[in-house]
Amino acid sequence: MKTLLAFITSFLLLTTPAVLLADQLPKVAYFNIPKGRSILSQTAISKLGNAKGVVAINFVIGKQGKVLSAKVDNANTSVKDKTFVSKVVKAVLATRFNTYWAGPETQNGSLAYVFN
Repeated sequence: MKTLLAFITSFLLLTTPAVLLADQLPKVAYFNIPKGRSILSQTAISKLGNAKGVVAINFVIGKQGKVLSAKVDNANTSVKDKTFVSKVVKAVLATRFNTYWAGPETQNGSLAYVFN
């Protein structure tokens, strides 16, 4: 009985927050993650504030997985709140990718988030 209760409790703890927060998370409109890369850690974009629209960011990654630069893609960004957009840029700058020693010195990528 204790095992079943522990299983149910664990299941609820693991699944309920995801269901409750799913509508609050921004949806990724598109992404271009360079070949050989994957995201290891990323700032919680959903906690940056409230905005409606798309924020598109172009970025450059170094071999060690650090984002070296990130800039707003103004042509594909519809959010006008510059403070909010700045927070998204900072979040992308804090994103860490896997190390890719076999790749070029730098790689370009992009992410676009839809906020409702």
